[in-house]
Amino acid sequence: MTDFSDPEQRLDYLLQHGVDAYNKAMEDHFAKTVVETVNGHPIRLVHTMRFGALYMVDGLNRGHQTLDGARQIARGKA
Repeated sequence: MTDFSDPEQRLDYLLQHGVDAYNKAMEDHFAKTVVETVNGHPIRLVHTMRFGALYMVDGLNRGHQTLDGARQIARGKA
């Protein structure tokens, strides 16, 4: 099973399965990592090498260390 949080594993998957399969797999991965939707923005838990776990607010390209902070971003209050 590929860990799509790991850049090396994502690259291996891309090289083995091609672009279309990779894009579909990433869409599925994103859908599985949504913890909540606020104001129409899915909030996903992501793991970064630099910052550790973050909550990403899709559509706004912003994130926060806490789910509450991500909710505020999605509501336009941060």
